[in-house]
Amino acid sequence: MLSLDVIVGIATGVILFLYGIDAFSREVKAIAGADLRKVLAVWTKRAPYGMALGALVTAIIQSSTATSVLTVSLVNSAIINFRQSIGIILGTNIGTTVTAFLVAYKLTNIGPWFIMLGFFLSMVRVKYSFIGKALFYFGLVFFALSQLSQVTAPLQDDPAFTALFSQFNNPLYGLLAGTLMTIVIQSSSVTTGLVVILVQSGSLQLAEAIPVILGANIGTTFTGIIAAFGMDTYARRAATVNTIFNVAGVTVFLVILQPFAYFVEQLGGTPAEQTAYAHLIFNVGSSVLFVFFINQLEWLATKVVKSKQDEIVFITPHLDDVFPDSELTDKLRAIELEIAHYLEVTKQMQLAVVSYVDLRTKDGFDRVE
Repeated sequence: MLSLDVIVGIATGVILFLYGIDAFSREVKAIAGADLRKVLAVWTKRAPYGMALGALVTAIIQSSTATSVLTVSLVNSAIINFRQSIGIILGTNIGTTVTAFLVAYKLTNIGPWFIMLGFFLSMVRVKYSFIGKALFYFGLVFFALSQLSQVTAPLQDDPAFTALFSQFNNPLYGLLAGTLMTIVIQSSSVTTGLVVILVQSGSLQLAEAIPVILGANIGTTFTGIIAAFGMDTYARRAATVNTIFNVAGVTVFLVILQPFAYFVEQLGGTPAEQTAYAHLIFNVGSSVLFVFFINQLEWLATKVVKSKQDEIVFITPHLDDVFPDSELTDKLRAIELEIAHYLEVTKQMQLAVVSYVDLRTKDGFDRVE
């Protein structure tokens, strides 16, 4: 039977972790602001670049959920198009693997140092004091993980706790547990970090841990789906791609679970390190595999979320390819093409309005006598 102190300790650690990740994400986005949106818009024209950028942003803000929601909102705001969002979504799962390695290699002890550094930077008037809060919350994330590690360490000898996790011998139970836990706490990083800690303490075996990690990837898609409600068609399609990609990737690895677990064990290292390896291989493998099937993902999402609505994106298709050091003739040509593009857009809008008015008039609506 778990003692009240252990329950409170685990709950406190999870709450601090969730609060730290949420606050850290907000601070990073506030610091980056419009620049982050501009970078995402420019560097996502090719799927591999978008995937790399999605991985980098997720590694920085320590939340694949936040990156996915940000991506969906960018599509809804017409800053990037639906196809560009697919590359970013594929990369988010790669970036989230950082947490598992920090826990596995016991680097969560860096937390207090970042907390102190962030606090002092926020208090003093120096050039970089604006990043003080971000560093403080970054430290809080890993301080919370360190606390969870200490609280759960004695649980490996607790019969009730051992009996609970013995149910994970069935991979489907582990998958369901990882999915539900991530849906409830809205963070796959918490689930993954806690799983690595449990493996580290001996409470969970590698083969039992992998399905829980796979379930976390499914659970993290629910936030994007919820965020997409009320948004336009293409934002909902971006959230749908995130779900299809994660479910398909999990299905592939679940089929080869035993050979995959055996392969990871042969890599060596501690069980916690092997769990981090499994998390990395799964996420990188899934992303690299599906980057070759972007057309199929796009097609499937259009079948799931049907609409005849045309996508509108506030991107200059010709000016983005012109760099400051380009020749003057190239710049003038790009401006000319951009003006022609907007004239064509205006023409299409006018034709659409005229067609709509004619249709309503023929049907006998709003006719002026």
